[in-house]
Amino acid sequence: TKDDNITTEDKSKVKDENAITIILGDKDNIYYYLGKPKKEWYTDYTALKKLNYRGADDKNSLRTMLLEQNKYAVSQVKRLKQMKYAKEITEENYKAEIKKIKDAKDGKVVLIKPMDESTYMNFIDALDEMQICCIGKYNVEEVTAGDKFMVDNLRTAGALTKAAEL
Repeated sequence: TKDDNITTEDKSKVKDENAITIILGDKDNIYYYLGKPKKEWYTDYTALKKLNYRGADDKNSLRTMLLEQNKYAVSQVKRLKQMKYAKEITEENYKAEIKKIKDAKDGKVVLIKPMDESTYMNFIDALDEMQICCIGKYNVEEVTAGDKFMVDNLRTAGALTKAAEL
């Protein structure tokens, strides 16, 4: 679920290794980075990675990346589902345990940043992926000037960095 209670102070407390930022771009493009942006990323256009919406069968998809980054929670949820289907736990206990996994302090936190060029469907697809990949904490934020720079720099294979060096 979207965590409306994530304050600015909480965002600054998110551990670097737990933060995932996805930027929804035009033409079904998704860009992402792990952790908090670092100064050197603005000069290295390859720091930002590009994804698609194709699903788990594609190694460059949003789902594949999220499943990989959140594999511990995903494996725990899978184990609980098996227990539920085997009637080893009740539906009530299942839901309570899922909530604990998704609310874990060390869980992944995804910041979703839709650009003006992205579509409503891209946004809905990104939200669907939060559920599919067992992401318990996510927030929708404005794209920053730094994010836009990194996207434009990646799209131009570093031309913005090269121009700034002149």
